[in-house]
Parts: sequence; C-alpha cells; structure tokens
Amino acid sequence: MIVRSCATRTAWVLALLACPLVAGAQISGNGLGTAVSQSGGAWTISAGTQVGGNLFHSFSTFGIPTGNSATFTGPGSVQHVIGRVTGPNASSIDGLLRNAIPGADLWLINPHGIAFGPNASLDVQGSVHMATADYLMLGSGGRFDATHPGASTLASAPPSAFGFLGPATPIMVDRSTLATASGKGLFLSGGDMTFNGATLRAPGGTLDLSSQGAITATASTLDVSNGTTPASGTVRIVGGSFMASNTNVLADNGGSAQGGGITMQLAGAMQMTGGGVLSHADGAGRSADIDIQSGSLTLLAGAEVVSGARAGSGPTGDVRVRTAGEVRIEGVDAANFPSGLFAVTDPGSTGSAGSISVQAGSVAITGGGTISASTYGPGSGGGVEVLAAGALSVRGESASGIPSSIYARAEPGSTGAAGSVTVRATCA
Repeated sequence: MIVRSCATRTAWVLALLACPLVAGAQISGNGLGTAVSQSGGAWTISAGTQVGGNLFHSFSTFGIPTGNSATFTGPGSVQHVIGRVTGPNASSIDGLLRNAIPGADLWLINPHGIAFGPNASLDVQGSVHMATADYLMLGSGGRFDATHPGASTLASAPPSAFGFLGPATPIMVDRSTLATASGKGLFLSGGDMTFNGATLRAPGGTLDLSSQGAITATASTLDVSNGTTPASGTVRIVGGSFMASNTNVLADNGGSAQGGGITMQLAGAMQMTGGGVLSHADGAGRSADIDIQSGSLTLLAGAEVVSGARAGSGPTGDVRVRTAGEVRIEGVDAANFPSGLFAVTDPGSTGSAGSISVQAGSVAITGGGTISASTYGPGSGGGVEVLAAGALSVRGESASGIPSSIYARAEPGSTGAAGSVTVRATCA
C-alpha cells in the first residue's frame, strides 16, 4: 500500500494556486504514443493508443498555464479520452481544457492532486471526469494505472471505477467556472475538496463530488438546473464532511419532466452558513427530491434547504433528512429570512407542496429557525414529520421577533389545504 502525506500534498496544491502559471513545458507525454505539440499558448494532444472506443494518453506532467489551452484530438470513433499523469507533480489548470472529439467523454487521473485556477474553463461535448486516483478500472478486467504504469491492462471496456491505493490527494477549484455541455456530467473524485468562489455547472446533467475527506465551499455555486433539457439534473455529494459558507447547491427545474435528485451522503458533519440546497419547479415538471444523510446537520444565518414551486403546475419534491447526531437550525439572515427546512409552493404556482421528513438523534431549533411546509396557491400543502431519538427543542425567536417554529399551513390567500405535522421525541 502506498502511504502519502495528505498535509504535504495539500500544501503543494495550495502553492500551485498561490501564483499564476507561466508558460513552459507544462504538458509532456511519456508513452502510449502520446504526441504533444505547442503553438504559442495552444497545446495539442494527439495520437495516443486506441483500444476500441477508448483513447489512452500518458503524461509525465500535465498543467495548463494561465490563459493557455490544451486540446485533445482524435478520430470520431473515440468515445472516451483517458489520460494519466505519472510524474510527481500535481496538475494546475488555469486555462482552457478542450476535447475536440465530438461527443467523447474526457477522463484525467493524477494521484498527486488537481487544482483549477481562476482562468480555468472546459470545452467538452461529453462528460468530464477528473480524479486524484491511482488507477482507473475498465470494466471488470482492464486497468489504467498512473502510480504503477506497468500494472496497466488496456481494454476496450468503458471506464467503470476509480481506484485509490492510499489516502487521496486534494482537488481545489479556485474562482473557476467549470461548465459541461447540456445533459452531460462533471465528476470529481479525490481527497479533500475546496471550492472558493467557484461555479460548477452541469445543466440538466450530473454533478458528482466524491471525496474521501472534507468538502469545503465558500461563495460557490453547484448547479444542475436545466437549460435546454426537459428536466433538471442530479447532484450527488459524498464525503467525510461538508462545510459551506454562502454557497448554493441548485437543481431548479423549468421543464416538463421530473427533476433529478439532490443526494448528500456525509459520514460526519454538514454545516451551512447562509446559502442553501435549493430545488424549484418553474414549469410542469416536479422539482427534485432532496436527501441528506449525515452525522449531523447545522443550518445557520439563513441557510435553507428548500424544495419549492415558483411557477407553473409542477409540484415540489420531498425533503428528507437522516442524521445520527443533532439537527440544529438557528437564526436568520440579514434580510430576516430564517434558517430552515422548507417545502413550499409560491403564489405563482398551481402545484402541490411536498413533505418534509426528519429523523435525528436530537433536534434544536432556535433564534427564529424553522421547519415548514406551506402553500400560497391552489395546490395542497405538504406534511411535516420530525422524529428525534433524544431531545427536541423549539425555543426563542430572532432579534427581530421571528419565532422558532415547526409548522404546516395554508398561507393567507391560498385555496389549498394544509398538510399535517407529526413530532415525536424521547424527551423535551
């Protein structure tokens, strides 16, 4: 087993982002027939080794200097462009990463870390998969190895799973906008993940973040709201913890089909300060369900988890929270909007509200926080169920007088029926 110093690797990736890259030999092929050419700031990667629909490339270094571009080329029969970095350096990408093969997915593994800078962007018609993995499995028998290149068995089977031989190294996205083509996916897999002022967008597609460690997001947007697709996409976030400040996870659905889901599976804590996890129906399609499974959940300073309907006839999805520890909902934001869990239909919608279900070790709602399902229109309101294995408390109000609360109701002016409220706890 390979043992890496995660602290050292994290420091290295941070150092990469501390200063812009300068032009130089940032992309170097080292086998599999990979050919790299450069014209000014434009790098072109060609040739490689093709096995079926897979086109393999190997690099000793792979980085895109500030304002430069790197373009993968190849025949139209290629379905997956797959690259590995076998050298000791992390990949710092601060320019345009392009795949010129129509419809082909792009895969890149670098066991030493991946960092996207402020000028990074994507131009790929297929999906994009980036990982700090040691190897990539190809079906049940193939393997493309970056740490032990000699252990590779190239195959025509599509990529199936990333493999790690030790603690995974970090992925950082610093003030980048990384966007896929409509209906495609953006997949990041590695160790600790840091998003700072970042925008990750997969319109109507899939956004998948799989971390072996902590996910930290500041002033960032993770968005699968649909563009030209019939429905919003799917968000899947898996990690040790998720700590976010003024960050939004979005899956708004303006189409006619049911929206994809938002799933967050965290072994430890999930905490949001401001921002939220938001899914809205803006057309005839249902908004996405939101499923959170974590060690604990804390919503502060107006942070919200919302499945709502703002326009059209689409109903809202459901909100489900499962934690072994505490659910803590506290306070309001600067505009006096409360922190909370919400399922709501707005006056412009004719859809019905979904339900909210919370199962936790304990629940504490203070300072104006809320759990609420409500309707402002003709659609019916959803139900609220809160089950606590231990204590449950709803106390106090915000400084402006907004009370802490759990409720389901039909708001003034609505014609829909209110849902029910069920609250159970072992002790108060």
